[in-house]
Amino acid sequence: MESRQLSSSGTFIPKYFFPVVMVAATSLVFLHPIISSGELILGITGEPIEAWSTNHLLSSLLIAVITIILLRYASKLKEVWLEADTLRVRNYLKTIQVPLELIERVRLSDGRYKSITVHLRQESEFGKKIYFVPRGAGTFSSEWEKFPDEILRAAEEARRRNARLPRSKRRKAE
Repeated sequence: MESRQLSSSGTFIPKYFFPVVMVAATSLVFLHPIISSGELILGITGEPIEAWSTNHLLSSLLIAVITIILLRYASKLKEVWLEADTLRVRNYLKTIQVPLELIERVRLSDGRYKSITVHLRQESEFGKKIYFVPRGAGTFSSEWEKFPDEILRAAEEARRRNARLPRSKRRKAE
């Protein structure tokens, strides 16, 4: 089996671009009174609100909470390729190979933003769960909905192959 990319090639955008934009927006909303010499600013409703008022601070807090949630979600996203005996996982700084026999289960999210979570039997360098946005999610193609079953089938085949090997040649769980 040759390497097949399962994750979206646009993972970089939600992982790095959107968080930078959200941090900048949060900073601008909060610091606007300093930048504009304490003048009135526009609130979420479009009505002017006074700088450092409760409405201004609540708006800043709301945007900060949204930013933290986005950063938490985005920091977990990985790029994933399915290979013959491994799942190659990359976080843009490091790439690891996860033996397929370490895969316990795979879950497709039911939410609006489609993602796949691969649960491992033991800890990897990226943790026991690997999150990724599947290639083709958000398009009219439904090919990505088959990825969880494909990963589980490959994991089961890898376990069977490994079980047939003599004990001395079996892949060690890393």
